[in-house]
Amino acid sequence: MEAGFNNDFENLTLKADRFFLLLIWAHLPFSAFIIPYYYGTWKQGLISGLVLAIFATISYMFSKGTFFHRLLNGIILISFSIIFITLQFGRIEMHFHIFGALAFLLLYRDWRIIPPAAALVAFHHAAFNYCQQYDVKVAGLPLIVFNYSSGWEIVWLHASFVFFECLGLVYFAIVFKREHEIISKSHHTLEQLVVEKTSKLQKEKQEVEAYVAALNLAAIVAQTDLAGKIISVNDMFCAISGYSRDELIGQDHRLVNSGKHDKDFFRNIWQTILSGKSWHGDIENKKKNGTMYSLDTTIVPILNKEQKIERFMAVRFDITDRKKAEKIIIEQQLRLANAAKLSAVGEMAGGVAHEINNPLTVINSNMKIFNKLLDKNDFDVPKLKQLTETVEKMSDRIAKIIHSLRIVSRDSPEVEFNTVRLGDLFEDALMLCRERIANNFVRLDLESNSSLLDLKLECLQNQLVQVFINLLMNAYDAVQNQVEKWIKLSVVDKGATVEIRIMDSGTGISVEIHNKIFMPFFSTKDIGKGTGLGLSLAHSIVVQHGGEIYLDTTCLNTCFVLRLPKVQPSQN
Repeated sequence: MEAGFNNDFENLTLKADRFFLLLIWAHLPFSAFIIPYYYGTWKQGLISGLVLAIFATISYMFSKGTFFHRLLNGIILISFSIIFITLQFGRIEMHFHIFGALAFLLLYRDWRIIPPAAALVAFHHAAFNYCQQYDVKVAGLPLIVFNYSSGWEIVWLHASFVFFECLGLVYFAIVFKREHEIISKSHHTLEQLVVEKTSKLQKEKQEVEAYVAALNLAAIVAQTDLAGKIISVNDMFCAISGYSRDELIGQDHRLVNSGKHDKDFFRNIWQTILSGKSWHGDIENKKKNGTMYSLDTTIVPILNKEQKIERFMAVRFDITDRKKAEKIIIEQQLRLANAAKLSAVGEMAGGVAHEINNPLTVINSNMKIFNKLLDKNDFDVPKLKQLTETVEKMSDRIAKIIHSLRIVSRDSPEVEFNTVRLGDLFEDALMLCRERIANNFVRLDLESNSSLLDLKLECLQNQLVQVFINLLMNAYDAVQNQVEKWIKLSVVDKGATVEIRIMDSGTGISVEIHNKIFMPFFSTKDIGKGTGLGLSLAHSIVVQHGGEIYLDTTCLNTCFVLRLPKVQPSQN
């Protein structure tokens, strides 16, 4: 900052030096011709004025910009005042040149050069007053200071005028220099701010240009007006759509409409972006050749200075390959899920067969007794009614087993959530695995609170039944080597959610595999036992229901916890 001020002051001084050089040379015609015209003193005026001008020029050439040169210019200007007074034999009007010469020195804004110039005036007046009183001449030219009189009282009067002017000029020189310093520093401060701001804006511009260039290389970009008419597109848009820029400009996006989205879909987009918000989602478009392609799309309103929407920018990414891959993954997941279901059914096949075989045996024996009674013409109605009721009861049991089996082994995925009683979900799962658990002497403790079993859940029934079966069969496998073999199923009503805990007499799962148990194909069972998909599928199903499933590590035994919402958010 200080260096900037010094440079400004040096430049100002150099400009003043040039001005004073011209001003001094401009005095030469006055001293040589104009002033002495009627007095016959032109030779003395020419010689003295020329000497002063040449001396000022030499000083300018060798010492411009220095304090010495400024001081010398002040002395030379006052010297011209002395010459003018002398050439006109002390004419009083020539004294006014002194006041003007001193005032011109303010251009330097250096108070130090004013007192020496004023001192020269005082010296001239005193010396020439003495010469005038004693009639002193130089080269025949009388040295006169006042043409109307002489005397020291006049000298003191003129000296006082010069003194007070000198004080005023010194004051203004100091003030002007301070003001110049303030202005100069302010100028440099503003200049520095402008430079910094310009540099920052230039850098930001370069960054924005780099972002735009990168965006144009990686994304499909288009801008539309408020009516949805396309006003600009990048090369990526043309490449993926198959349309040229000329074909797209002025059109709306109906040109690439695939027909896969309904009016409500686009109405929602317009409502969102017209409200000043950004919209993000997937859109399927159609190329010029009729091929479909999928886009991850973000539409952003662009605002003007008045914060009003003036246009829209859409940035899209081609996700056609990703969509195809997702479709393949979903199909593979469905196949894996079906494989897991069939595996679970296969593991329970013996128990299911036994569950069906028992009521079939009862039905068969009852029908034999019924036939014997018919052969004997024994129509004991109460007895016959008892036999038919038993057959009907056993048939209902078989129907329930088959119903549960169909729920678990259903191929087509459920797409709608239905309200189901929690106890019915448990019963469907237990119908397929209760026999196997009981036949291996594993105690099964079930929730007995009817109010909890009557809780209703909005769910995909067959998927939740699959989750319960997987957790129950995992618990069954885990307790096979335990002295005490038991499985406990309990329910806690949490208000908006239901907490279901399936705990067994196992000693828990080691810390090393806590984070792996829900990974696909991870299993702690022996090779050939299980698919490693049970807990992974259970986790996916629970998350799909907006719930969570986790291992309770605070429990001394093995305990899995499910938290499920009673009402699905999408159903509200």
